[in-house]
Parts: sequence; structure tokens; C-alpha cells
Amino acid sequence: MNWKKFFISDSKSLTLFFDRNGIPIVYTEGTDVLYTIEGEPVAYLYDDLVFDFNGSIKAWLIDGWIVDMSGHCVLFSPSAKGGPIKPPTKIIPVRKIRDLHPIKRPVVQKPPRPLVYPSWSSQIVNIF
Repeated sequence: MNWKKFFISDSKSLTLFFDRNGIPIVYTEGTDVLYTIEGEPVAYLYDDLVFDFNGSIKAWLIDGWIVDMSGHCVLFSPSAKGGPIKPPTKIIPVRKIRDLHPIKRPVVQKPPRPLVYPSWSSQIVNIF
């Protein structure tokens, strides 16, 4: 399904991330900032890592999956490869106006990349 027609946006670089139930949780639209569907900035991408705005590493972005620090899958994009079985995705609400994101803090040293397991994380979505 083409989510962009439901998620009102003129951007060609919109990427949605869904949880284990197929519910849209966050998106990025042409920037490195991850926003909730409600428009709240919650994290940013740097290299293949997901950081909160205090500069703490929260997760990895690997093959279209947002993966917790132990290598278990938390969220997936429609282009995600590997990982656990992806559920059907749900229709999402109309996007709200985005809030301004906080200043990004300095990045900490990159930890070793985890092996990605074909299982869902027990953290659900509280990595943000």
C-alpha cells in the first residue's frame, strides 16, 4: 500500500516506521530527525545509529529496521529486509504539524554493531 497518499505530504523522501502490530509510530521526512505521528521530534539518525536529543544512543538503523541495542527489532520501514515477520500495516492518521526539534547534543563513541535477531524486542517502542 502507498502510505504517502494517506500521510499527507509532498515529500518524496518520507519514511514511516511501524511497530510489531503494524501501527505507524515515527517517520522521517527528508531530514535526519524522527518524529512521532503526532509531530513530536523524538530522536535523530546519525550514520546507522538512533540518538535521543541528549546525545545518547537509543538504537541502530539496520536494513530498514530500528533495532534495540541487543539486536532485537523494534520498528520497521516498508523496505526493511530480514528480521521477524512483518505484520500488515495499518492506515495512519493525517500528519500533524511538526514541532521544532531540540538542539542535537554531541555524539558519543559508536558501540560495536549488534547481530540482528529475527525476533521482536521486549522494549516495544519505549526506546525513545
